[in-house]
Amino acid sequence: MIAGVADTHTALWYLFDDERLSVPAGDFIDRAAAARRRIVVSAISLAEIVYLIEKGRLPSNAYADLKNALADPDHVLKEAPFTVEIVDAMRNVSRAAVPDMPDRIVAATAVYFGVPVLSRDGSIRGSNVQTVWWRSLKESKNENGSPLSSTMAAPDNFSASAGVRADPHSTGNV
Repeated sequence: MIAGVADTHTALWYLFDDERLSVPAGDFIDRAAAARRRIVVSAISLAEIVYLIEKGRLPSNAYADLKNALADPDHVLKEAPFTVEIVDAMRNVSRAAVPDMPDRIVAATAVYFGVPVLSRDGSIRGSNVQTVWWRSLKESKNENGSPLSSTMAAPDNFSASAGVRADPHSTGNV
C-alpha cells in the first residue's frame, strides 16, 4: 500500500540521510516503512536525476543508488510508473500553480494515488495538492546553528510520537 509520493530531492535526501530533509517528511517515511507501506518515486524523478548528474549538480552515484534502493524489495521507496492515468490526473493539478512539468507529474502521481506529496517545492506546497513538509533541520537553524522559532503547525494527521530514523534504508521498526 502506498503512503505517499516523494519528489526527487526528498527521495535522494532520505536515501542519503541528508539534513535538508525535513523532520516531518523523514518521520512520515519512517512511519510508512514501519507499517510496511511504500513511498513511491515517479519515473520522471529518475529522468530528472540523470539530467542533474549530466549537469554536474548531483554526484554520479545518485541514480544507481536510488535505482538499487527501488529494486530492493525491503526498501520503503518504490518506483511509480508514469502512466496515462497519471497524465489524466495532471488535469487536477493547475498548471498555473505548478508550472514545472516534472513537478506537476509528481503532484499528479500523488493525486492519482490519493496520497500526499513529500516535497519542499513551494509551487507544489502552494497548490491544491496535499503535501508533507515543514522546515528541514538545516532550514530551522540560524547561521550560528541555533534553532529558529517556528509558527508552522503540523497537520492533523501528523503524529509527533514517530521515532528517529536509525538506518535510512531500514523498513523495520524505528
